[in-house]
Formats: sequence, structure tokens, C-alpha cells
Amino acid sequence: MKKDQKFAFALGGLAGNNAYGAGFLQAALDRQITPMMISCTSGQIRWATHYLNALKAHKQHGTSTHNVLRQELQRVLATVKKTGEINTDLAIMGMFGIKNIMRPAYEHLLPDLIRNATDVATRTLGNRGQILLAEQMLSVIPGRTMIPQFSPTFYQDTADVLNDTDIGIAFNAYNPQEGEEYVYLNTAARKLMKDGNAPKKYDDNEQSEHRPYRYYRDITAQSVDEALWLYQYGFNDESKRFVDGAYFRDIMLAELVPADVIYAVRPINHKWLGEMPRSYPAIEDMKTEVGFNGCYAAERDQIMLINKLLSKQYLSAERAHEYHHIHLVELEIQIQRGYFGYAFESEDVFTSSEQQAHEAFNHLK
Repeated sequence: MKKDQKFAFALGGLAGNNAYGAGFLQAALDRQITPMMISCTSGQIRWATHYLNALKAHKQHGTSTHNVLRQELQRVLATVKKTGEINTDLAIMGMFGIKNIMRPAYEHLLPDLIRNATDVATRTLGNRGQILLAEQMLSVIPGRTMIPQFSPTFYQDTADVLNDTDIGIAFNAYNPQEGEEYVYLNTAARKLMKDGNAPKKYDDNEQSEHRPYRYYRDITAQSVDEALWLYQYGFNDESKRFVDGAYFRDIMLAELVPADVIYAVRPINHKWLGEMPRSYPAIEDMKTEVGFNGCYAAERDQIMLINKLLSKQYLSAERAHEYHHIHLVELEIQIQRGYFGYAFESEDVFTSSEQQAHEAFNHLK
């Protein structure tokens, strides 16, 4: 590897597997490997924020970065693993949620039931014999099951940290009603993407020139809120039109192409680990992994295609200078945690990722 090579980190978020990205970032801190850009989805937005805070404290005050992210993970674990008995801890989480993150939507249960039941009754009475009763009975069940519980300043504080850095930052949210992905960038990311990945104008009608249905916007408190909106929070509030971007594109590679080397830190594996599923929770787990792998493969293959065209000299001399070879380093979780494994973060996952990252960084010598 050349000393002047530019690095980027693509961090994929996934509930209880977010520790995988955190472990990678801890290794990067330990090895003093600083990227030019970071893309982060879902829970990795929070870990990227912790990472940037650690970097800033080290630069300004000489504060040690050793184990700083592991200590943050241990603090998070202490809030959910109160008894040390996993079934009891899961029950407590189910009843009370996770402090400063989410809680059950108890106060909305009855109003949502009544509203849904009223809608079902109206549809059924107006379409007798032409409507599936089984579907309508299920439609009475509320979709809103959880309420976000982030502190009042969380969204703005996060936006401030992500904007106040020379490292390019990109994260996303998805509007299912419009079929549009919004990618949020800080100033550093916009400068690095001056080759045309992001449009020069940013009004509501400006799309990415060669990526239809993708819009680029500034990082704000509202964008952080949109990027962390889970399906479980529901859409009863008419102002809520976005969902967590990880559901649509868990690993963001396209925005990182100014780099020479991209570390894709994936909280799942590209293959199903272990026996094929035969139970309901195992099949639900497989649905998650297959969906995440599908969108990743499409973007990965675009990079591989350009690499191939360059190596075979298939691009014309006039166009070849617009592209460069990108070395994609893929780090994937090596254990099958299971559907309910997403409920809890794991220090073992953190350690595994940290070790994998150190091994990958060793190849830089």
C-alpha cells in the first residue's frame, strides 16, 4: 500500500450488531488510521459520533483513545444487562425499553387500537364480500410499538459533531412513500464529492444526476431524527415520512469513491452461517440478512465493474482519467447471533471486530 493512499470507512448498522462497527473504529483509533470519509447507517451514526469525539479530545487535550469505545459499549451494556440472566434482562427490556433510546408505546396502545378498529369497520362494511376478513382482523393490531427516548438535545448535538470535522460524513434515510433515498453530507464530504457524486444545487427538486431517486442534503438535527426512525416507531404522526436508511441501503459505498481503499464493515456475513433455518425466528433472521446482502451486492458490483474496466483498459482514454481503482476490504461478522441476538449488543462482537480490523490494518505495512 502507498503511504499517500486515501482511506474511507463504510459502517453498516444493525441493532445488537452495532458493536461490530464500534470494534473496528476502536482498532482504527489504536492504529491512528484516520479516514478521509465515513459513511454510517442507523446505530453506526452514534458510534461514528463517539469516534469523532474521541479523536477531537485526543487532538485538543491529548486524551487517550485506548479502549474509549469499549468503555462506552460497557456503559450501554450496563443499562440493559441488569441481572446477568439473559431472559430476565430481555423481559425487562420488553417492559421498560432502553434508557435514553426507546420505550414501549403503552399510552398509544388503546387509541391506536380504536383508530385501527374504526378504519377496519369502515372498510369492511363498505365492501362486504369483497374484502379479506383475515387481513382486516390483523390490521387492528397497532404498528406503533415503541417510542424513541433520545434526550432533547441528542439530535442537534449529534449533527453538530458530524458537521464539525474535516472527515467527510455521509448517512441516509429513506422515504418509502416517495421511493426516495436522502443522503446527508457535511461540508467535508461535499468537497470530496466534487467529481459529481453530489449535485451542485440542493433544492427539493434536485436529484443526483446519475442516481435517480437519491437526493443529497445537509446534516441537521431533523436529518439525524429521520435516519434513526425505526419501523417500530410507526407513522401515526403525519410529519414522519422517513425510515432508518439501513433498511434501504445498509452499507453506503457510492459516496466513498473518492478514496483509494474502502473498508466495508458489515454487521452480517455475505453467506448464511450454520444450518438452513427451520424455525420462525431463524427464517426472520434470514430475511434480514438476505435483504441487506442484496442491496450491498449491487453497489459492490459497480465498484468491481469499474476496477475490471480499468484493468482491461476497456475505458476510452478520454474517460479513463475520471476513474481510479478502488481496493475494497470487506470485514464481516463471523458468528450467527440469531434473531433475538439483535436485542443485545455484545462485547464479544466488539472484540471480534477489533481483532479483524487489526489484521486488516497489518496489510498496510
